[in-house]
Amino acid sequence: MLIDSIENKQKILNHFLEICLFEGWNQKALETAFVKAEIDVKFLPFIFENGAADIANFNWKGMTSIDIS
Repeated sequence: MLIDSIENKQKILNHFLEICLFEGWNQKALETAFVKAEIDVKFLPFIFENGAADIANFNWKGMTSIDIS
């Protein structure tokens, strides 16, 4: 599996959304999500180049692709 695969991004996002409720939407929460997802934090710049801004964009794209019809 590629390190920046959709599956890895989704796994990180799931942990991030749980963490950010208490820690806020920030770099520390993103790094903690990587640890919980068992993905080395050294890959963060390759997966979410712009940190929390990129994970927000990934989350938004996922939300806007949901079919509600």
